[in-house]
Amino acid sequence: MKHQIKIILLILSCVTLFNCSSDDDSSENINSDNDFIGEWLRTDSTDSIQYKIVFTKQVLESDTRKIGYIISSVTYSTGEATSSLGDFNWTINNDILTLDDVVTTFQFLSNGEILLLPGFSEFEFVKQ
Repeated sequence: MKHQIKIILLILSCVTLFNCSSDDDSSENINSDNDFIGEWLRTDSTDSIQYKIVFTKQVLESDTRKIGYIISSVTYSTGEATSSLGDFNWTINNDILTLDDVVTTFQFLSNGEILLLPGFSEFEFVKQ
């Protein structure tokens, strides 16, 4: 009888142990909207040519999509500069980022300081 109780306790302990997992901790979600918020500079940018993508918390009225901006700027050797600003709507669903009609996976590197968007750009983005 003692042997059966020990076996039952051992089985219960194993079941309890294997049902616990580190992914049960939902307090740290690397793929949350907040990880994207801010300004990201594309790594091929130089002093004279810059390409930035900005993710904001601003939500479209009666919608779940957020608003973002793409900023391109060129500074010429004469000191003159031109820039353009375009807006986009963005959402995250699990590990998929949607920027208007562009759907891409994403990956954060270097503790969230580098963003990879392989379906959007071949270059990395660095958080500013």
